[in-house]
Amino acid sequence: MPALVGVAGPDGSGKSTLAATMARSRAHSARAAVVYLYGCAACRRWAGRPLSAGLEIEQRPGWLRRWLRSLHALVDAAEMTARLVVAMVFAFVVRRELVVTDRTPLDALVKHDPAPRSVAGRWYLALAHRYRTLLWLDADTTTLFVRDREHPPAELAAARARFAGWALWLPNAVRLESGVGAPAEICEQGLRAAGV
Repeated sequence: MPALVGVAGPDGSGKSTLAATMARSRAHSARAAVVYLYGCAACRRWAGRPLSAGLEIEQRPGWLRRWLRSLHALVDAAEMTARLVVAMVFAFVVRRELVVTDRTPLDALVKHDPAPRSVAGRWYLALAHRYRTLLWLDADTTTLFVRDREHPPAELAAARARFAGWALWLPNAVRLESGVGAPAEICEQGLRAAGV
């Protein structure tokens, strides 16, 4: 089976740039494939991320908010699982050696922040353990804000803290500093860390 490597990190950390650079670095032999795991159907069709933490559903009663957030996490996990299965089967059939995902179960854990022993928490952790390596891109909050401009610094700082917390559950998560160095250098670090 192909090696599965994921690129995770807060918005503005350079996930898409690194995933594309990793694929291009092996494109001469057509051995790598990139899969984008951006959000579930609800996230893509419903503007404003209404089911994410801290947004519109926070106006609802506590039990309804918890139920909607749990349901959203499970829908996202199911869709992520289906995309990963299809990507791995496709890569195996066309003889790709490497599958790189832009967004990972680590990103989903940070986004939904489920209890580790909940169904969603266990599901995302199980998916994350199937990766050879999760490359967790990080940078200081100011750098993330300058690159992203969509989220306030406090939200980006909170996301960084959640990445650090969830990464402790994943021995295959490797932190890379994305605030320094060219994308090609970070790509080389990532490929070395992933052992590919």
